Amino acid sequence: MIDKLKTFIQKIETPQCGLFVLSIYYFTLLLDMTTLSYNFAKSAVICKLIRYICYVYFLLVIFKKVKSINFKDYINSIKNFNKKQWAIAIIVLVALFGIVGNLLLTRNKALVFLLLTLIYASCFDFHDVVNTIFSTQFVSLIIIVTLSALGLMHDYINTRVDGTIRHSLGFGYPTYLSQFIMFLVLYYSYKKDFKISAEKLGIYQILILFVFFLTNSRTEFLVSELVLICIFLNSVDILSKFKKQVDFLKKAFATLFPLYPIGSFVAVMSYGAIFNKVNVNSIIFRIAQKANNVFSNRLYQTFYDFKRCGFSLFGSNIDLVGYSLTKGNEDAVIRSNFIDNEYMRILFENGWIFFVAFFAIAAIVIWYLYKNKKDGLLFVSFVITTFSLLNPRITSITFSIFCFMIIPVLNELLFKQQPGGNSDE
Repeated sequence: MIDKLKTFIQKIETPQCGLFVLSIYYFTLLLDMTTLSYNFAKSAVICKLIRYICYVYFLLVIFKKVKSINFKDYINSIKNFNKKQWAIAIIVLVALFGIVGNLLLTRNKALVFLLLTLIYASCFDFHDVVNTIFSTQFVSLIIIVTLSALGLMHDYINTRVDGTIRHSLGFGYPTYLSQFIMFLVLYYSYKKDFKISAEKLGIYQILILFVFFLTNSRTEFLVSELVLICIFLNSVDILSKFKKQVDFLKKAFATLFPLYPIGSFVAVMSYGAIFNKVNVNSIIFRIAQKANNVFSNRLYQTFYDFKRCGFSLFGSNIDLVGYSLTKGNEDAVIRSNFIDNEYMRILFENGWIFFVAFFAIAAIVIWYLYKNKKDGLLFVSFVITTFSLLNPRITSITFSIFCFMIIPVLNELLFKQQPGGNSDE
């Protein structure tokens, strides 16, 4: 009996089984973003139960990995840390402190589960993780859209103020489909070193236009088109003729990324100050309101959340409600308090400590990608982090692979070795 149990454990601890479990876990996350719970109320509970089973498996694999680590090598490396490595280590510890504080004070377990998933994923090769995510996204997308087209999954129809009809095709909100298409194109192109044939580029373009026609997701369409243009320019070797300009842009992004969270905070607080104190007939007020209208009321909505709840070291447990479909709200009038900017959302939900530490880590990862000429991942990071100015996708592993880069990069920077996966291109 014991021998059979050992044999069974050995079988379920293989890399193939581990990636399969990651795929199942990922699929449950994706299902939570669909209208499945609208038709089948128990689905959310079932998905959560499956995820908890996956967490147990994650811990089993992590425990086995920890047992195989030679801690003497790590201790010797720590003893020989230089100033930069100590600074990185302190930032990581501060981030972990922020996660623990957020858990204890807000009872928000999202960061804990995210960290557990990232540690588990770092036990595998980075490319295998990306391939697993891409494959699961692709297969799931086909299944969901097909079921919606056959009427077996609810097609949530959202109407804009101007009367424009927007279809979700099985997802909880119309923009979700557009975003999955955008990231699928991005990740597939990354896998192919951004060298895509004219035929496939044409298919991408038709697909993006078709999805835009159905969902009217304007931001996603614009970003998808810009990504497609960049892929085209690289595929036909036009970018190679502008190497200096491209190198300048890469360095500019890697250097100026910290302005994303800082600029987001300044923009929201500046709008709030203008809204509260400046005369409504002034030019400054009208410019601020115009900017708020361009961003679909995002500035006011974000400022109002902070005005109502204030700032916190460890975050807030106030629920952020958007317009995505849930059981019973299709015909309801909803006042959204959702924060679309990822940077401000993390500050609101997770507090100042994690906000500062996490984006310091993100800046370190991006600079590492730049300095080590990992141009493919640098471009992927640019798209994710820039898009997250308008949609919270950096820490959303359902869409983004950015977080999966963090542990391999930190491990490389701190210990000059990679006992788990790696992020080499």
